[in-house]
Amino acid sequence: MASITWKDASSWSQSTTAEKRKTPNTWEVLLGSLRVTVHHCIGFGNAWFLSCYEVRLSQIDLDTDDVEVAKRRALSRVLDKAEALFQDAKAIYDELGA
Repeated sequence: MASITWKDASSWSQSTTAEKRKTPNTWEVLLGSLRVTVHHCIGFGNAWFLSCYEVRLSQIDLDTDDVEVAKRRALSRVLDKAEALFQDAKAIYDELGA
């Protein structure tokens, strides 16, 4: 299995100091058609959040200040959501008798 490579996807306003720009505030990984993003939200300090619009997850609190823990939790949440969506689709398929 290939390793997952997270990329710094931070964006900064021009007024952000160079010192602050050294610490990423957004990490992103592409997994097939899924874009998984671990990011901070304004007003929530160092907490990390998950967004993955392909599986309808937006600004989900990952309940940690540790970015490596946040990345693992994000992937787990995306997998759980994708599995739930698959089960929903399978139920529809089965109901239709296809």
